[in-house]
Amino acid sequence: MANLEWVGRIDWNKLEADAIARIRMLRATFEMPIEPGSNARELYLRDIGIPVLGKLIEFCECVNIEGQP
Repeated sequence: MANLEWVGRIDWNKLEADAIARIRMLRATFEMPIEPGSNARELYLRDIGIPVLGKLIEFCECVNIEGQP
């Protein structure tokens, strides 16, 4: 059995605020217009943004909120 003592030490308010800030940054990155000839942003979205968004979608699908499909 895993040692779960650390769970009681989680600062949920800090974790929530940090997660929200990072989700907002991710959203802003996707909403910015892509500059013609700028590879860097396209590479970021392909290599980091899209995989992170995929993990966020997986997380949301795993957390079943009562009453939600």
